[in-house]
Amino acid sequence: MIEKEIFGKTCRVEDNLSGGACVFFAYDTMDEPDNIARLVRERCAALPYRLVAFPVSNWNGELSPWKADGVFNGQDFAGNGPETLDWVIKAAKEQNGAMIAGYSLAGLFALWSSCETYIFKGAASCSGSLWFPGWVDYLEGHKINAELVYLSLGDREEKTRNLIMAQVGDNTRALAQRLGIEVVWNKGNHFKDAEERLAAGIAWLIDSYVSA
Repeated sequence: MIEKEIFGKTCRVEDNLSGGACVFFAYDTMDEPDNIARLVRERCAALPYRLVAFPVSNWNGELSPWKADGVFNGQDFAGNGPETLDWVIKAAKEQNGAMIAGYSLAGLFALWSSCETYIFKGAASCSGSLWFPGWVDYLEGHKINAELVYLSLGDREEKTRNLIMAQVGDNTRALAQRLGIEVVWNKGNHFKDAEERLAAGIAWLIDSYVSA
């Protein structure tokens, strides 16, 4: 991936061939977007696509759609997602076939973003934080506008003692049923094979867009 300044953010960008989908995904300083790009390339080498990995310095703040109490002490959600989405929309307007993907809270952000705008052709939520306070109520009054939606979850993620986070399984199943799609189930808890899970979701979006 190469560095590219996009509306004030230093992003990591990769082009494979030309045309195709353009998938946006967030990363923080602990992530290695180049590893995700490599895994996507292994799956989609013959397909045209662009990846845009945009930096997030405060994960809980910049990706949460609204303010909420944290599930752990000192980790409240600031609700600055709308500002982040404004940037993504501005960047996405310059791309054909714009899509959005994410892991954990970024997966929730991807789905929420696709409810707030029609610009994204597809959205992938990989081990998304669909336990987020207020999410189920929000969905009652909103629909996901993306035509292509990918949902995945680890088969151990709902088996947690935290009663809030334990809702992730039922909430993910309910959304999949509403959309008429299947959940992709992965082995392990939330932290197992995170890069591989995200890359699989991104690759599915690219392949589905090209095949449509």
